[in-house]
Amino acid sequence: MIRRRRAAQHTTTATAALALTAALTAGGLAACSEGSGLKPAPEQFGYVLTSDLVTSNAGTAVGVATDAAKISARLYPGAFIAGSRGQNLPNGDLVTAKPGQDDPRRVDYTINEKASYSDSKPVVCDDFLLAYQASKRADLFNSDMPLFGQVERVDCAAGAKKFSVHFAEKRGSRYRELFGPGTVLPSHTVAQKAGVENVVAAIDSADEQALTELGKAWQDVFNFHKTDPAEVPTSGPYKIGAREDNGSLKLEKNPEWKGVEANQSPVYLWPHDADVKSLGEHNQLSVVDINRGSGDKPGKLAGDLGLNGDDYRVVEAHSQRVDTLRISDLGILQDPATRRALNSCIDRTAIAKTVEKDTGAAVEPTGLRILGTTHPLREYLEDINRRNTATDIEAARPSLQGLTIRIGFLDSVPRYRKIFDALKDQCSKAGVEIQPVPRKAEDYGLLGVDYDVALDTRSAAGRNSAVNATESSTLKEIRVAEHTLAEDALTLPLITEPRTVLAEVHAANVLDSSSDTGVSWNMDRWVEADEPVSTGRASDDAKDTGDDEGAGMATEEKSKAPEK
Repeated sequence: MIRRRRAAQHTTTATAALALTAALTAGGLAACSEGSGLKPAPEQFGYVLTSDLVTSNAGTAVGVATDAAKISARLYPGAFIAGSRGQNLPNGDLVTAKPGQDDPRRVDYTINEKASYSDSKPVVCDDFLLAYQASKRADLFNSDMPLFGQVERVDCAAGAKKFSVHFAEKRGSRYRELFGPGTVLPSHTVAQKAGVENVVAAIDSADEQALTELGKAWQDVFNFHKTDPAEVPTSGPYKIGAREDNGSLKLEKNPEWKGVEANQSPVYLWPHDADVKSLGEHNQLSVVDINRGSGDKPGKLAGDLGLNGDDYRVVEAHSQRVDTLRISDLGILQDPATRRALNSCIDRTAIAKTVEKDTGAAVEPTGLRILGTTHPLREYLEDINRRNTATDIEAARPSLQGLTIRIGFLDSVPRYRKIFDALKDQCSKAGVEIQPVPRKAEDYGLLGVDYDVALDTRSAAGRNSAVNATESSTLKEIRVAEHTLAEDALTLPLITEPRTVLAEVHAANVLDSSSDTGVSWNMDRWVEADEPVSTGRASDDAKDTGDDEGAGMATEEKSKAPEK
């Protein structure tokens, strides 16, 4: 669809020319000279994300840190899709999953016969088995998919369209969180890169050399700086058409996709440090997901970004993601008591104030690992939250005195440095030295090797593998699980993620989800409306995903009466 001029376009010709010249100098927007003037850049449907564009593999540690799930939501959709109301919608276009009638610890999967990659190769169980293997060998794959710790084995015959996942004792109820977006990847492409003839055989035989090569290839193939992403096949409604010289990714319709065709094509993905003002001035900005601003002041926020407030609306955000310390259970913090002591020296309220001042966004301190701050049952866990967020320097000192703890974080996220500085100052009072380990995306490192603690942002989905409870569980189950996780203290939640989403007034169906995919979960349903829209919703969520049954199932789960 041809882009429409903005509802309130006030940029003069002289201003546009200057902006285009500046963009050219910075290597940004494309434009060319025509006679004595400048030809405007073509109108585009642009989407600015909250992080760097690094990889489409959301199962790697760097993929988690850089929000790869937002990139891959409709490139490599998961077995279930997190909808706008927190529901898990079955993705029948990829696979169906059914718990075994004779064994509650087994889940049987049937891959859609029509499911294929953009290179026409079929989706097979090898792709799912590789994801499981990657989770087991973080040392080789640098993976970060902890919920697979509940799985004992995956039964898969090479090239098959059916397979089974077997869970450990008293596990299996959280199968909907497995095989998330950006984790079921084309094993044939990885195998070709690794020089491995048969992925299933290599995994079944525990061929260490083959697994080493597969681990390296599993990371490199989907890294935009190591492999041309246009050459890597995808399984969803989009494929990557090009990685542009200006740093954006051009998403196009996947011709092999057998589901409902994407509405908008192409869509240009931009990194967090894109020139938002210039993109907006030249009709190349439709959606912007940012870690700053306030949803109740859309005009002011748009103005702060150099945008016209009349041209953009704020999308209601449902994020339940939390800035979190993830701790290695090796080395100096292997004792849970030491990890709990580290928790005790943290003043989350002070951190929240620091981040609010830096970003202009309202955030909340939190000590819960399963429930978000807006969940209906949240008030019934306030006693646990208060206990988890209490600061007690004297209690922390005996365990922390004299220790040196290394905290790794992505240095391209400014607020992480602010959080680190606050932690360093706070915990020094307990006699512990906190050392910064800022990392680049291209060299993110490994938790437990390069740093003792990782600071990143995540939702509860696919995490907390030591428990079965989720936000859909009963209050009693959640309380027990929150207590268990607090005792283990392998993660220390800090504050809610500062985040605001803006959409150009003609961009319809832009809906947020509480998951790591954010607004990307239904990107293929986005469309440019003829007239300005007041909200992101133009149709029901279930219709957007083509799965009314899934929406009904999720609604039923969410409506469980609180059990105290």
